[in-house]
Amino acid sequence: MNERKEVRPRRWLAVLLLSIVFAGVVLANEDILAGFTRCNSNAGICMTIEQCPNGQANVDGEDILVPRLSGDDFDECNQYGRVCCPIPTDSVTETPVCGDEDWSQQCGEKADVEESMGLVETNRWEFPWSVAVFSIIEIGNRRMNQFLCGGSVIEDGIVVTTAKCVRNEKNSTLRVQFGKWDLTDRTEQCVQELSVEEIVFHPKYVPSSRQHNIALLFLDDNARLGRWVNRVCLPEPQQNVGSTETCYIVGWNAIPKPSNPLFKLRVEFQSRQVCESSIRRYASLSHFNLLEENTCTAYLDEMEKHPCARAEGSGLICESPDRSGQFFLVGIASYALRVCQNVTEINVFVSVKHYKRWIDKHMKEHSRHPSFYHPDPVVRH
Repeated sequence: MNERKEVRPRRWLAVLLLSIVFAGVVLANEDILAGFTRCNSNAGICMTIEQCPNGQANVDGEDILVPRLSGDDFDECNQYGRVCCPIPTDSVTETPVCGDEDWSQQCGEKADVEESMGLVETNRWEFPWSVAVFSIIEIGNRRMNQFLCGGSVIEDGIVVTTAKCVRNEKNSTLRVQFGKWDLTDRTEQCVQELSVEEIVFHPKYVPSSRQHNIALLFLDDNARLGRWVNRVCLPEPQQNVGSTETCYIVGWNAIPKPSNPLFKLRVEFQSRQVCESSIRRYASLSHFNLLEENTCTAYLDEMEKHPCARAEGSGLICESPDRSGQFFLVGIASYALRVCQNVTEINVFVSVKHYKRWIDKHMKEHSRHPSFYHPDPVVRH
């Protein structure tokens, strides 16, 4: 009894100390915000765009996603380059389970989530091989993450993207985020971030024409795979995937918005003649010829729902003709002539099957086995 009575004051003391610390944090945050003009009925403060990159006031200056400025940025703060930024609030949320013991370990398998029928936005983790590639930059004493492009997981430590995306970057400043859904949300759960150890460019990559516009990112560690982070299947050179199957472009909007979730757009393949004719007409290039290793698509969804520009490196995926819900990476978004005012132009992709042997070669050189992105044999009854 005496022993328990001696412990209780210590517990109350601990609670008191924690309360003081918490109050100190609140007061510290209030001191930080005191120098800003309040807006939106005191729910926000007037800040520069760089201080409010993800739709929430950045009071610590860490891990800022730098927006690419476009258009006019006027609001009630009444100054160019300033916005009314919501003040972050502390909230307790249930921690999701970021593992899955029942995962089938099949490549190209979508997460088992409810479909967003007819909508452009994907469900969270619906296409778990889609990753975001960032570059770390420093402005003053602040470390910031700048979104560069999309990519696709082909192995737990390997991502495929475009050469153009990373050609001017150092591997030491590159980061890849797995399990990311909304680029503007700094509070997402189950996101894994890994550094890039090595960049492998195609040896015949030509920046001016984007010929052989493909690169591999070898990471410094392996991502934890499961239903929420999975690798996509790669087609064999002779495999005719995409002729009649369901195909999507899956990627992020390249133009900054208050919310930037992963989207999907249904597409169909266009003939080489249609592609060349469209590009010649739009770009006034009378002698343009589509590269042999490229392919192009047109949209099937309603045009007004399409983002103005999707990030390069986005995956063009097609469902397997043999197994429902399993997808192959057929193309990597290389470039598009489409802008908001002209929504009918086609998208050009690097055709992955042309580079399957090149990818296999580098996998083996890094002591990885190509079977990792091959589907297991389908059992037919």
